Amino acid sequence: MMSQRTIVHNLNKIKESLFVVFVNKPLYLLSAGLIAFFIFGLFIFVTNMPIFIQAWKVTGFALFPAVTLDIINTILSVSGILQLVLMVAIAVMGGINISMIIFKFLVTRNVDGINFTSFGGLVGSTFGAGCPACSTSLLSILGVSGGLSVLPFKGVEITSLGLLVLVISFYFTSRSISECEKCKIS
Repeated sequence: MMSQRTIVHNLNKIKESLFVVFVNKPLYLLSAGLIAFFIFGLFIFVTNMPIFIQAWKVTGFALFPAVTLDIINTILSVSGILQLVLMVAIAVMGGINISMIIFKFLVTRNVDGINFTSFGGLVGSTFGAGCPACSTSLLSILGVSGGLSVLPFKGVEITSLGLLVLVISFYFTSRSISECEKCKIS
């Protein structure tokens, strides 16, 4: 078990890396927000692609905002607020992770020591994003039909696991940035 001193030390490393990336370079904060928005949109679009394709055939892009809001309302009514909160948390953590990885790569011009597990967390959590009915079409790519409906929490397990992977990736990415001398200088 970690001591309180170790936990405080690790939290200080995270705080330092967030300061280096997002306070010193506000463009990375903007990119994190845009990436998070894109990831959330991707969750909504990928798991409901047939609905969006049909809306596009009928009216072009005019119905996309209304369809998106209807899908979010459906997620709330079918899966509850927890699933939506997890989707937003994954999108935000994904945006932060990807922005930090881009920062580290641009500063060091080296992929060594860059933690790419955040991409695994994003891909994994995509399979549990949204409601079980919506994710069925995405899971069918893997040969699983109605697979989320047999899980006790209807897919929240997969989404939570993806978030956990992103948090672990965030920790290691933060640590590598706080230990990088080039990152502190730039």
